[in-house]
Amino acid sequence: MRKVIFLSGFILVLTLLLCGEATVNGKEELSKEDLSAKAAKSRATNPPRDGRAGLGKGIFVTARGNRMVVADELKNNPYATGVQAGVVWAQLELIKGKYAWERIESFLAELDKYGKKGAFKFVSAAGKVMSDSQLARGKGRAGPDVVRKNFGTPEWLWKDPNVKRLGGISTPKGKLPYYPVYWDPAYQKHLEEFIAAFARRFDGDRRIEYIRMGGWQIGTNEPSFYGGAGEFIVEQLAEHGMNTRGFKDKRKLLRGLSSKSLYARAVKDLIDIWYKHFRKTRLAATIHFSKQEGSFEEAMMKHCFSKKTAILNTGLNEKDKSDIRKEYREAHDKYGCKVGWGGITHIGQFSDEAELAKRGRTVKYEAILQGIGDDDNPDYAPASKVSYLVFGTNFLEDKEAVKWAFEHLCQ
Repeated sequence: MRKVIFLSGFILVLTLLLCGEATVNGKEELSKEDLSAKAAKSRATNPPRDGRAGLGKGIFVTARGNRMVVADELKNNPYATGVQAGVVWAQLELIKGKYAWERIESFLAELDKYGKKGAFKFVSAAGKVMSDSQLARGKGRAGPDVVRKNFGTPEWLWKDPNVKRLGGISTPKGKLPYYPVYWDPAYQKHLEEFIAAFARRFDGDRRIEYIRMGGWQIGTNEPSFYGGAGEFIVEQLAEHGMNTRGFKDKRKLLRGLSSKSLYARAVKDLIDIWYKHFRKTRLAATIHFSKQEGSFEEAMMKHCFSKKTAILNTGLNEKDKSDIRKEYREAHDKYGCKVGWGGITHIGQFSDEAELAKRGRTVKYEAILQGIGDDDNPDYAPASKVSYLVFGTNFLEDKEAVKWAFEHLCQ
């Protein structure tokens, strides 16, 4: 009898094992093959992280010229999440419909090897003309012999007779390149075809933390209508439908545009194109916080808030750091946006090193403290609710500051 029971039990267990399933303590036990398949599926949907990257926050570094370079200082730094690099339309689509994705793939593969992530700043138009105040500070050059370049827009675009363009004229600051007319349907069609192809290849790629949309005012890659090229192409803008009447100071063209202006509507349309195709990867933008009702800047801010866009400022000034911290906090808590610095520029630069020494801070540490803020320290409150920091590789030298910064970033 015992032999019969034993044999029956053995047959039952063998049958279950052959079917790939068994029950232990009321729980499903999978075969080795099923376990292997389940693990592979888990890796695909929940790829391994290094414990620092992929958390919806992070510290990213940049190389000069926004190049796709993985610096040695980054590779083994546990508090550095990855690299923010430039993605230039003209470099990725030299020939219409032919995409050089290998540039991005090799960059992401190297980052992934070290457990790091990539972030991108998209450039569709570039070739900035400096304003008078910038030139006075020693930036850039001016003069009839200076030829400006737009390295962001593909050359083949201008061969389409339906595409409208601005620029191509001589000015006291130099010969302007051609720039896109952002509300031109023909231009938007070409750009959307690129963005759609970009999304088909990389949307949802676990190696990418975010993509900063760009090519217009909020992207800081535009032909600087804030005081550079804008003053010289006002007539061309009017020819293409923009209402420029009433602007006595042409250098302040965009600061006077309304939320209903042709330019504002065009930028919203371009943002919507990105969201139409990128449904998984986080999108980011650079905006100027404004409470001026009906202004261009307020319109851009509200549009980005409505889409929970990550807001990356280009840098904070001494005069506005506390106000920006409050704006960041509201954007994070009220609208659900990730926020952060797209760069560390003008803050924390104390000339009195003795004062810094009393605080026990380096210049870099002070800059981070003033930007992020600290609710536990009244000298730096309120906190900004910052999720991302982007700065040069040299910041990694200050290990204590970088560690503090990462630990105080907000998911």
